[in-house]
Amino acid sequence: MEVIPLGTWAEFENTCITIKNLTCQYRDQNGRYELFGPEDGMFIWTYTIIKQEPRSEEQADFEDNHKANFNWRVGVRQYPWSTSDFDYAGDGFQAELTEWTDNHADAYFKIEEDKIYMNGGEMFVYAGFVKGDWAEMAIADKDGIIPEAYRAAYPNWPVIKSWIKRKNLHPDGTCDCNTPYAGNPPKDMYIRVRYHRADSANRTIAVNFNLHKAI
Repeated sequence: MEVIPLGTWAEFENTCITIKNLTCQYRDQNGRYELFGPEDGMFIWTYTIIKQEPRSEEQADFEDNHKANFNWRVGVRQYPWSTSDFDYAGDGFQAELTEWTDNHADAYFKIEEDKIYMNGGEMFVYAGFVKGDWAEMAIADKDGIIPEAYRAAYPNWPVIKSWIKRKNLHPDGTCDCNTPYAGNPPKDMYIRVRYHRADSANRTIAVNFNLHKAI
């Protein structure tokens, strides 16, 4: 197992928490927090925060926003979406699909906030649906916020994770896009809808997502 020290708190937060959502651990000893992000039995990402008063910005961020979610055993970590307290339970968008490549067109929905949880939703085709249309859905790094050094961890970058790779639409022009489990799309990533058409006409689609934010 390779131990990889990271140079800044922002780098640890981005690599281990925001992007990879690892079950991170910490030790509080000798006036410092020693942080560990184990990944798939292959890597341990590490970072050390020196404790001080007044608190540094990184110490305050860790203690106020992340510490409670560390030191859970794999498989039993408490996720905010498992509670009943949400400040909203959905969002959506509508798109006119007019730019096509090999008979597919993409529409994007940006995740604007932290701690957003998603367990799918439903897509509707308002105009142009024909039998044989199908759709794919994924989380994508459309704006390239993942540093190039870490993109090798995602063999299909800019796609980070796909949960529907090919799904035929129902005869009424709808498609459920539920995930097999609730996911945590990182802030500034996009939900990408890739629509495949069976003819040469444009499409108008709308998607309602089951999105939740813990409070």
